[in-house]
Amino acid sequence: MKIAILIGSLVAVLAANVSGSANEKSVPLNLRLEVVSEKQCQFTPIVQAMKIHARLKFVNSGRNKLAIQEIGQLYLIRVAKKQRDMERGIYEVDSEFEQFEPSPPKNASAFTLKSGSTFDTMETVYISVAQKEETSAANNQIGDVVEPGMHYLQIGEVVRLGDSNPSNWRTWRNVPVRSIPIAIRVDYSGAIIPACQTESAKTRASISMGATQ
Repeated sequence: MKIAILIGSLVAVLAANVSGSANEKSVPLNLRLEVVSEKQCQFTPIVQAMKIHARLKFVNSGRNKLAIQEIGQLYLIRVAKKQRDMERGIYEVDSEFEQFEPSPPKNASAFTLKSGSTFDTMETVYISVAQKEETSAANNQIGDVVEPGMHYLQIGEVVRLGDSNPSNWRTWRNVPVRSIPIAIRVDYSGAIIPACQTESAKTRASISMGATQ
């Protein structure tokens, strides 16, 4: 399945399987997404990319402290037309992927997140969009292009639980943390806009995955 989201950079190989739900349910770590800014660029003659710069807020919703070694990288992007579609698993874009080039984690060092405390960081995601009448052709061209209008966005980040003591490495584990879906408006500009600037191999996954900063 083609994934219609422009990749900004590929990062760190995921050392654990992040597609399962068991770890996700067992770790009381919530992820909230807030759009900070949006910008558009022209990807092909009929496809534009909307760059979403978002603030991520990780919240310890449990009663106990969480030892976190790394706030890792993006592994999941989902877009649905309606909230109930997101709840039912009906997606316009469903991109779950591994990333291959090393990149620093979002935190400078291991830390402890107390109950109710938060950790904020940033993420950048690109969504491909085409005019309604061009969507079929655009999907044939690059896959999973959305129409202009309101949509719901969910992303997933990999978090490595564990302290900074190397001797405790056996207790470290990677867990997937998915954000609470949020409503976003995806527009298609009728004006002349700049071409999308890709960075060689880092962005060449056929405008296909999700991106970090």
